[in-house]
Amino acid sequence: MDFLFEVNNNITVFEVGLLLLCNATANLFNKPRLAIMTNLAFTIYWGFFLNFNVLFGSSYQASEYSFIFFIFAIVVIIFSILGLTRGDDACEED
Repeated sequence: MDFLFEVNNNITVFEVGLLLLCNATANLFNKPRLAIMTNLAFTIYWGFFLNFNVLFGSSYQASEYSFIFFIFAIVVIIFSILGLTRGDDACEED
């Protein structure tokens, strides 16, 4: 339980509120794919760009783990964009 109190959380309440507002707006206008992409963008931002100093350190020399994390993030973004931009008729058979 002490671990939860010692974790440094860099996510501000404003950013969480902004994510909530963007997702609620996208779902209100019946755009679930846009809501998923918004969640993905915020997750990548919070996981990588906000914690840049934690991953790379102050010397900006990338370790192999942070490089692998970045590559997987790019792959997830590419596959998500490809999967979410395809129309519903792409899976239908003739």
